[in-house]
Amino acid sequence: MLARASTVLLDPPTGKLVRLRAGGTLELRFRRGMSRNRWQVVERPGHLVPLTRPGDPDSHASSEDGGWALRFLVFHGGEGRPVPLRLELTRDGLDRPVDVRRLRVVVTG
Repeated sequence: MLARASTVLLDPPTGKLVRLRAGGTLELRFRRGMSRNRWQVVERPGHLVPLTRPGDPDSHASSEDGGWALRFLVFHGGEGRPVPLRLELTRDGLDRPVDVRRLRVVVTG
């Protein structure tokens, strides 16, 4: 049995090019800041499918010990071109995001 490729990134910077294998997973981990902050997916290519726990909205990060985590199952897509994955750190009571990360995702094989 072949193991699926898993990619884990800690606090990925905006503009980062992320190369993924189809059939694998992508996990984005962010350090926990203020408790009223939450990472959410604002723009996502269709070939990255959110993996969430029951009860979690599929566009928000789940709370982990010491931080936030977003998980995706990776399918073929994007025709080998970088496609955007945009994440925003929001805070209750603010109209605009506290932080924005825009990753470029390329899926291979």
